[in-house]
Amino acid sequence: MLNMKYLLLIASSILHHCLAKQITISNIEERRDVNGDILRVQDGCLSKFEDTYYLYGVRYQCCDVSEQAKCYQPCGWRNMTFAVYTSPDLESWTLGSESIFPMMTNYSNPVNVRNTAFFESCVMYNRKYDHYVLWFDHPMTKGSAVSKSPFGPFEVANWECSIPNGSDSYYWVDQSNPDDCYLKYNHQDAKFRNGTTWFHTVAKLTDDWLNVNLTHQSEPIVPPGNITCSEGGGMFSHAGKWYVMFGACCCFCHQGSNAWIHVSDSPFGPYTYLSDLIGFNKTAGTYDTQSQQFSVAPIFTQSGVVPMYIGQRFGSALDGKKCHDFQYWHPLQFDSNGGVMPIEFTDEFTLDLV
Repeated sequence: MLNMKYLLLIASSILHHCLAKQITISNIEERRDVNGDILRVQDGCLSKFEDTYYLYGVRYQCCDVSEQAKCYQPCGWRNMTFAVYTSPDLESWTLGSESIFPMMTNYSNPVNVRNTAFFESCVMYNRKYDHYVLWFDHPMTKGSAVSKSPFGPFEVANWECSIPNGSDSYYWVDQSNPDDCYLKYNHQDAKFRNGTTWFHTVAKLTDDWLNVNLTHQSEPIVPPGNITCSEGGGMFSHAGKWYVMFGACCCFCHQGSNAWIHVSDSPFGPYTYLSDLIGFNKTAGTYDTQSQQFSVAPIFTQSGVVPMYIGQRFGSALDGKKCHDFQYWHPLQFDSNGGVMPIEFTDEFTLDLV
């Protein structure tokens, strides 16, 4: 007679296989919602709560890219909101909310002013405190907000979190210990290495994830060579190792950016530089993906958690409207030593989701 434990293992394996769904993600076709509208959500993050994926990001103005002559202005620096779309399978998308953070358009709010710009929204669920946490960037620093719903409305918890000013920040919930969440942020110190170098630090969030615990952070992580400005990227863990990614500064740039990657056995380092994952196409005058990285998302597949690169392709909209720019998604692959394989532009890819 077959062992009951063995039978249960077989049944579980069969059920797991039956529940898996193979999907195909395109990087060259416009992503649209169930109503046929192009997704208007950029430079944010992708989270999964229970059985649903939530794509958060900035909902920019639908102005022509030609108006974006210099970096952010006049198209993109003002009058945005944070939006969220939901999907059970990364293929079928539904607009959940055009504005999860109402204070962005409440000009009478004493914390906000009409000329404030907001970027890089990311929402995570803290199971210990049973609340959803929104982190965001604004010109002064990073801020956090809280809600009981993934759709908001989110209310400000900390307008100026206790980290040095910089241009970006990215987050990763520890998959082996979901009560812990980490932040990778960049900042600049005129006294650090050659006077004008931006560098990167990993820090642990406080228990409620509404601020940063500066007593638990890494030493500075710097790009190779004498690079004066670096930003973007993300962080993630995989197979017991921790990785930090970032590239050269790229202000709403069409050419995109690269992806220096560093690895460590601990989220707090020390980190060792591995390689640059994205090559430069001299003929086209752009990086291979024509995107700047804004996060790494955990995708739950039949083979385990797959970290996925998410980048923004500025100026890529087929209709020339900033609000319709493409995102570039790329599941990361690893060699036998834990190194990350180079990222080359891929028209489409498949995943077996669970």
